[in-house]
Amino acid sequence: MIRKIILFLVPVLFVLISSMPSPAQDNTDEISNRDQAAKEAFELSRRWSIEETNEIIYSLQNNLPLPPFVETEDWDTTIKRYDLRAIDLSNVDLNKADLSHANLQYTSFDRSDLEEANLSDTNLEGAMLTLTNLWKADLTESILTNALLADAILDEADLRSSDMRGTLFTGARLKGANLTHADMQGAVLTRGDFTDADLSYTDLTGAQLYGAVLSGTSLVGADLSGAVLEPEQMWDIDFKGTRNMSQIVWGNELTQNPYIINDELDGRFEDALIRYRDLKNLYKLHFQEEVISEFHYRENVVKTKLSPQPMKLLRKVFLDWTYGYGSRPLRLIPFCVGVILVFGLIYLIQTVLPGRSGIYLVSKGDESQKTFYVTETGNPKQERKSYVMEEMESGDARPKLLGFDKGAALVNCIYFSLLSFATFGYGAIKPRQWLEFFRLTPVQYRPVGWSRIFVGFEAAIGIYLLALTAIVIFK
Repeated sequence: MIRKIILFLVPVLFVLISSMPSPAQDNTDEISNRDQAAKEAFELSRRWSIEETNEIIYSLQNNLPLPPFVETEDWDTTIKRYDLRAIDLSNVDLNKADLSHANLQYTSFDRSDLEEANLSDTNLEGAMLTLTNLWKADLTESILTNALLADAILDEADLRSSDMRGTLFTGARLKGANLTHADMQGAVLTRGDFTDADLSYTDLTGAQLYGAVLSGTSLVGADLSGAVLEPEQMWDIDFKGTRNMSQIVWGNELTQNPYIINDELDGRFEDALIRYRDLKNLYKLHFQEEVISEFHYRENVVKTKLSPQPMKLLRKVFLDWTYGYGSRPLRLIPFCVGVILVFGLIYLIQTVLPGRSGIYLVSKGDESQKTFYVTETGNPKQERKSYVMEEMESGDARPKLLGFDKGAALVNCIYFSLLSFATFGYGAIKPRQWLEFFRLTPVQYRPVGWSRIFVGFEAAIGIYLLALTAIVIFK
């Protein structure tokens, strides 16, 4: 029976594991898609003869109707559409040319002059427009997904409602360009010049804006979730009305923490400290409390890294681990519990090991004689009195923990640690109900030897942590 089950499960598991996507497989699929697009572009480019290309260029330059062989059928007969996919129109003067409604997938316009050209409602997916002059060009409602516009000139161009997902604008100039309501998810805009550009209500989710010039840029209503910006750009941008400002990645897209900037990662801690303060002040203007808290934390982390070694350790333990410099107040709970447990184990070890250090449970005897005794069994009827103070001073005997035989030693030490941590005092409190619950005799706690030093340390730590707790609660 077991053999049949195994024979059935093995192929099922094999199929499930083989069908699971892996990062390597995803990367292979992406490369395969790019290769397929390149192959398609190459096959399409082969259909154009030199004569046909020259005829099309002549028609565009002289504002003549395009040849009939590029016209395509369309359900809307009032609009003429043209199929110019993968044609090579690079290094061509197409000033004020009318290419509206054309399919220009994979078309090359490298170094061409398309000044004031009409490219509205065109499909420029994967088109190459490197170093192309598109000054005042009309690109409204056009498709530019994955197009290459590196170092292109798009000053005062009209790109309203265009689809520019994944488009490369590295080093491009878009001064005064109109990009309202455009979709620029994942677009690469590094080192682009967007001076006085209008990006109102533009979707910039995941866009790379690192190093871009954004002076006077309008981002009213723009979605900046996951957008990568440089800290130096923060004062150039008017964030009024922007969406998802708290999800901006400030200069570091390689880490999962969007609040760590490259200055810190590169070891430039002095610069990072200034940047974090500026970012904190920026978000204060926009009442982003959560983000303010994160940059406050990063600022103090950098301060710790800049501190000398002894101070660095103290800041790390008593400021970072305890409550995250005020930004992680919930850390106080596990830290306090950890302190109580660690000191409780220290007291237990000192008490169990041979020697005269440890925590003892001492019952009160005759107060007039100021003598104390311990019980070995915890049973009042069978208890044997021994004068503890005299024995401790003479060193002849060592009192035993009350209820040690019943396994209550650890509980007693942790309870004593709690009392020391909370600075309640271990001599004045007689926890009768608690002890009766464990069927023990009411006693007092007495640290002996080195244990008294640890009690002092724990009490000091307790005072500090309880003060922090009060600060966090009443902050």
